[in-house]
Amino acid sequence: VNYEDAMDVDLIARSVAEVQQKSTQSGGSRPYGVSTIIGGFNSDGTPQMWLTDPSGTCASWRAAAIGRNSQPVIEYMEKEYKDEMDSEAATRFAVKSLLEVVESGTKNIELVVMKRGSVVTVSEEALQSYVAAVEKEKEEEAAKKKRGADE
Repeated sequence: VNYEDAMDVDLIARSVAEVQQKSTQSGGSRPYGVSTIIGGFNSDGTPQMWLTDPSGTCASWRAAAIGRNSQPVIEYMEKEYKDEMDSEAATRFAVKSLLEVVESGTKNIELVVMKRGSVVTVSEEALQSYVAAVEKEKEEEAAKKKRGADE
């Protein structure tokens, strides 16, 4: 790696994982006791997302979640993810995934949208509108299921 060369996302993720793994091996402890999600764009413009864990393992993902209650989010993502989502659909997908475990609306959600050349934090107002739309959609699905069960 040269200092003047741009690093691709996979190289950054593997470098972070290597540091985590070396620390695990040398002392038998895990001082980096966190998993990380590293996302970005390679020099050719392809988006990538990598997940590293404290043992030094890293893997590329299309959608990922880490932390407490991440398993239901991951299961939802595995079931509902579609490759052809545009930015708007991907944002709704992220909000819908998080609402699988977050019950207090936007209080515990922060969302960042990455596009090549820009990183935008979704405003509280925009996030509230996404949450409202997703909750309305869930209510409609529940009503549809109930009507189907009643018939």
